[in-house]
Amino acid sequence: MKVLAGRAQDLEDIRSMKPRRDDVEFVRRYLDGLARKGTAGDQIAEAREVLDLMEIDDRA
Repeated sequence: MKVLAGRAQDLEDIRSMKPRRDDVEFVRRYLDGLARKGTAGDQIAEAREVLDLMEIDDRA
């Protein structure tokens, strides 16, 4: 998952995908699941920061 990896190329890839609000909400739910499975909290927090800074494409 690119937002979890957070590398520069991953972030650029995410921008080029032009994620919509529902895409971001899906990723947020996915991250919640990772927390329950034991993924490091700091990794998840960084991924959430990336999501918070993302530009959302609100077009249908």
